[in-house]
Amino acid sequence: PKSTRTKGPLKILQVNLNHWEAAQDLLAQTVKELKVDAVIIPDQHRNISGSAWVTDSTHKLAAIWAHVMREVAKAWDTAMHRRRKGNRHLPVYWWSEDINKLRAKSLRARRQVQRAREKPCFSQLEVVFKEIRSNLRKTIGDSKKRCWIELIEEVNNDPWGRPYKVVMSKLNGYQQPTYPDQLERIVKVLFPTQEPFEYHVEHEEKEMIPPITHKELMQACMRVGNSKAPGMHHIPNIALKTAIQTALQMFLDMYNRCLAEGIFPERWKRQRLALLPKGSKPPDDPSSWRPLCMLDTAGEILERVLQSRVEAAIGNSLEDNQYGSRKGRSTIDAINQVVNTSKVAIAGTRWKGGAKEYCLLAALDVRNAFNSAK
Repeated sequence: PKSTRTKGPLKILQVNLNHWEAAQDLLAQTVKELKVDAVIIPDQHRNISGSAWVTDSTHKLAAIWAHVMREVAKAWDTAMHRRRKGNRHLPVYWWSEDINKLRAKSLRARRQVQRAREKPCFSQLEVVFKEIRSNLRKTIGDSKKRCWIELIEEVNNDPWGRPYKVVMSKLNGYQQPTYPDQLERIVKVLFPTQEPFEYHVEHEEKEMIPPITHKELMQACMRVGNSKAPGMHHIPNIALKTAIQTALQMFLDMYNRCLAEGIFPERWKRQRLALLPKGSKPPDDPSSWRPLCMLDTAGEILERVLQSRVEAAIGNSLEDNQYGSRKGRSTIDAINQVVNTSKVAIAGTRWKGGAKEYCLLAALDVRNAFNSAK
């Protein structure tokens, strides 16, 4: 192996595995002992957490990316602790301070009854406990009715407020599949294996690609939502966008090197998979899950830059009836186009030379269309 040491504490290791899968496992232990930041290999057999495993042959790009993401993660962990999953539950919407006091009083009365068994005061304490418990149940029932009416009224005034949070808390209580065999079966069905596709472009002469400007990079960052789920690095988008604004030139150098050498790092192609249930279908059925794949935001920003350039080059050459992947157009516009076309077709009469026509709407539903397309 060849080790390259750059300025500062950054360590980069380049190794040729000779297509030996077990060699990567042995290399992982060496990387852990030497505390290597980035590993450059010709082919990667499996994802290993920790260091940045890069299959690109460009040393500088690997070094820049490993250094950038390490510093961003370190800064974010220092400023904000990572959120940990736990069993902490928020109070229900109908809970109140009066109910809390009555519940504490009821628990105290119940303990007194339990400790007074076979004592002369047991009957008297039991009557007091039942009275307090009855008041608690009545207070809870009244609070539920009153708060339910308030929730219904809040839906019209604030659709994203407390009613929305109550509903989402019910929907987010599902359990994702955790068994390896079940996960492997679901992934194989949802993501069919495709044959490798090699796309070669022959250029008569090497064209000079214009470098990304500060304006292009900042516009691409603005199109990335702050609250969108991050990718494999788990760094929030707001943290990465802040880092880009702080060290703009460093990120420009990284993205421009990707353009100049025609490289899209393998690390940006990896996705963090989340499975969402579809209704009440059986969990063993792969079609019962809707996959969501979160990509690294750094790669998404480069895609945004390229998308803006492609849109500028195409201009108004697209078909007017195309609504997908176009600015200022949505599914609502497509639905309105279909409805308006049908209204015009069936308007008027069909007798005595009328303009009324026949209208046919053909809908095609392809199962798992996006991941199965070839």
